[in-house]
Amino acid sequence: MPKKLANILRSLFQKSCQVWITGTETELRPHFWCILQDNMNKTTIATIGLGSLLMLGAGCATAQPMAPSPAPAAEVPAANGSSTATVPPTPAPSAPLTKPQAAPMPTPPPVQKPLPPKNQTVIVTIKNFAFSPQVIAVNDGDTVMWVNADPVSHTSTFDGALLWDSGNLVPGASYKRVFHVGTYQYHCGPHPNMKGTIIVR
Repeated sequence: MPKKLANILRSLFQKSCQVWITGTETELRPHFWCILQDNMNKTTIATIGLGSLLMLGAGCATAQPMAPSPAPAAEVPAANGSSTATVPPTPAPSAPLTKPQAAPMPTPPPVQKPLPPKNQTVIVTIKNFAFSPQVIAVNDGDTVMWVNADPVSHTSTFDGALLWDSGNLVPGASYKRVFHVGTYQYHCGPHPNMKGTIIVR
């Protein structure tokens, strides 16, 4: 009985679905009653009818469209060509961390040594029976020049041993000499009270 009942329900379900789809309600009754009268009594008909209605509502419902599935991940052939491998996204390279460097210190300009002073000529004027200036200070290698501005003759003579002697300097005449480190005192030969000093550094 169960196998026969299953076959009857299957046949009834197929024919009922065809009638449901065409929308012709009157065609359901001939198929339904013919199958039931040939095979079952009234008690079985009531049971089959109830089961058929339940299956009709569940099986012939309109199918809902399914949401599209997401596209699969891109695949590329593997190196050996036998299978495929999924390529992961390549991360963006990060910038290397660089240690801040201190600003270079400015280079100081080179210190220039002062040029040695050029040798100078210092003038001593003989006027009014005197050496002017009477005491002078000069650098090593400087030159001292005596100029006679008096109307009479004068000399420039070292006080000690005969280191220098200008001889008679007539009015307007001059005499010069280079001096090195030391202190030198001198006088005028014709006029011994005329004295002078030279200091060489």
